Amino acid sequence: MALRETSARRDERSVPPPEGQVLAREDAEALVRAMNRLGSNDRLLIAYRWLLDLSEAEMADALEVPAGTVKSRLSRAMTKLRTALLAEEADA
Repeated sequence: MALRETSARRDERSVPPPEGQVLAREDAEALVRAMNRLGSNDRLLIAYRWLLDLSEAEMADALEVPAGTVKSRLSRAMTKLRTALLAEEADA
């Protein structure tokens, strides 16, 4: 019985309050809009790294480019994403 109560309390704590859920959804929507402002190559790099969790070496293999190229392109793509996110904040 105590185990169930502990588990139930843990589940209650892991669910954000309604305000937090709204903010998380708004953040996710802003991220999608910012990603849509990027070019397809930049979106691909970011998706490979952060959605598919590929390493730079794995990305280099997939894209058939040197790892250094991946690193520099990803850095530029992330800078563009940060700029797009700031623009999203300014538009809000």
